[in-house]
Amino acid sequence: MRNNADRKVIRSFGVFSTLFLSLVGFGVFTYTKNIGKILGNNAFFPTIIYGIIYLAVIYIIYNTVKINNNNELNIIVENLFGKFIGRILLFLISIGIIFLISMQLRIFIDSIKLYIFPEINSEFMIGATLIICYYVVRFGDKVLTGINEIMFVFLLICCFVTFAIVCKNINLDNMLPMNIESGYIYLKGFLTFSSYFIGSMMLYYILPRYRSEGNEKVNVSYKSTILSFVFLSLLFLTCVGILNINQTVKSNWPIIIAFTTIDVPGGFIERVEGIVITIATIFFIVNFINLYFYASYVNSKSLGLFRHKVSSTMFIPIIYILTLIPKGVEDIDFIINTWVFYISLILVFFVPVVLFLATYIKRSIVKGEGVK
Repeated sequence: MRNNADRKVIRSFGVFSTLFLSLVGFGVFTYTKNIGKILGNNAFFPTIIYGIIYLAVIYIIYNTVKINNNNELNIIVENLFGKFIGRILLFLISIGIIFLISMQLRIFIDSIKLYIFPEINSEFMIGATLIICYYVVRFGDKVLTGINEIMFVFLLICCFVTFAIVCKNINLDNMLPMNIESGYIYLKGFLTFSSYFIGSMMLYYILPRYRSEGNEKVNVSYKSTILSFVFLSLLFLTCVGILNINQTVKSNWPIIIAFTTIDVPGGFIERVEGIVITIATIFFIVNFINLYFYASYVNSKSLGLFRHKVSSTMFIPIIYILTLIPKGVEDIDFIINTWVFYISLILVFFVPVVLFLATYIKRSIVKGEGVK
């Protein structure tokens, strides 16, 4: 089966910015806290090492798309497992993504309510966020990469300026001492790191639309992923360097707590936490839109729909209900530890590896039949 539908061609920068924003988004909020709980104050270098290892998953996704004639996820899955089973798998993947971004939305809303709008009703904030994102998602196939390109440039400039302002407040002594942990601890840290990279699923959408020669597809994917884990490393360095590891792991939103301790006297910015909250919010919203769109797109293929707009509309009440299920911090922590972490790993590792292995097995069988 081939994908004969007209495709909107994506340029290199569109692939780069879309993948980066899909990978980093939610990590701005909680990655520093969660990796700090596992590895303490020496998580800076392991994060870089984890990213280098994770490039293998990026290669697996790239190679799977390449071997399957540059087709999208729905075509690959249906070719490998048949139309009936394939569509069930696509539906499960889309529901898994929706569940994850629903929990992320709940954490985002609770954080915004805590730091910015304590008096506003959570249900109203969830509804408003969903409506705004929905109107972008429904036109996502036309505007998504363009928005990502613009937001990437804007966020890059903002992050550079903000880091330049606060870098003198970073105390590298807070990173010491660096202890050697057991192999199990580093494995747990790697799995935690990888669970934030659910955005790598977007490669199944953007790579088939990126027309390039040679190895440019995998190279631009590598570059974007490398920037992503370097960014998370610098985020950890900033939080722990300004605060310390104990304050970092106890904070619901470490990056904001870190910047509330910094004054910038004599300038047009008296305190920089407002800018940081804005940057973090944009990171989350763009990430949410990317994954919301892709889940809707995959679900539309599982239902045999021509457009993803029906799926994106159908998911609004589902996301709203899922977001309201946790009643408090304890419920959120329970869901994250019980469901979110494992669903993330299934989508990040299990799905790409299974598709990769199934592709090679099927190709071997076809070659064997051809020899006969």
